[in-house]
Amino acid sequence: RDQPRSRGLGDVYKRQVDYISNRFFNSDFQIKELGAFRPNQLKKRLAILSPATLQLIRLPTKRAKRFSPSFLRLPYKIGAAINIAPGGIDYHSKSESLKSDLRKLSHYQLEYTHSHQLAELHRFYHDMYLPAIKTKHGKAAIIRPLHSLERSLQNGMLVWLMHQGQSIGGFVFERINDSLKFIVMAGTLDPAYETFFRQHVFEYAEAIKIAGSMNCSTLQLGGSNPSLHDGATRYKKKWGAALVENQDTQHDLCISWPNTDTSIVSFLSETSLIIREGDQFSALTAAPFPIKPKSLWMPGIHRMYPVSYTHLTLPTKRIV
Repeated sequence: RDQPRSRGLGDVYKRQVDYISNRFFNSDFQIKELGAFRPNQLKKRLAILSPATLQLIRLPTKRAKRFSPSFLRLPYKIGAAINIAPGGIDYHSKSESLKSDLRKLSHYQLEYTHSHQLAELHRFYHDMYLPAIKTKHGKAAIIRPLHSLERSLQNGMLVWLMHQGQSIGGFVFERINDSLKFIVMAGTLDPAYETFFRQHVFEYAEAIKIAGSMNCSTLQLGGSNPSLHDGATRYKKKWGAALVENQDTQHDLCISWPNTDTSIVSFLSETSLIIREGDQFSALTAAPFPIKPKSLWMPGIHRMYPVSYTHLTLPTKRIV
């Protein structure tokens, strides 16, 4: 953790540490407060700590570059985008799972309404967005302020998802140049509509139509955890999304481990890491080479590496 000069670890930083750690680990972890330090002192500070199985540090992206190759650099959040062809999306070439999801759309008799009204945005924010994100993430929730959504509405739109005349969900998007970007999405907490929001098929399908009607070349789906095992990342892959830089964060995660023991292998076999390699993204996995790891691959990944059992540096043998 890159901590500013302060007397102690405040509540804000505790929430950040908890959020980062819980993104990757289910078991207990220890937090070591390093105090105030200069960037060039980080390695020395880490060296005096008691041996750790794995070290995870959040740093500004520009500062994180200084610690390669001692650490692997992960984007704090990985973006994903769908290319919108002039003729629309060819769903026939998509997976059977996605085509099954799309067939359900006609059965639910859903309707969409579009709004540019601030009053409607305020209703969505207070009645759906805030309750949904607080319920899902608790104290670790990163909440977008209302004024930022008001700015997005100036170049975008609020889309309501309607069922039998009732608003059951919605999303806000913003047009940036020739790209349409998801800002937030949320649904009602009514258990009767839980099925609608287990995945984002309804939101994605409508957003793709809107992007095509506005002659946008891409639809940006927002950020998710930097792992090819992450559920949100894999669902975006099902729609044909490619991994891209997430412009909403200016931080990286630096990760290292002294020895590649069984706990690290187990971790990487369930949490393949999307890492920075120059100006491209690659992936690190503990899946036995050369079986199966190709099934994890998605557009935007330059290479996939099997984990090295002896050292941290990237192995020369690659999977794709």
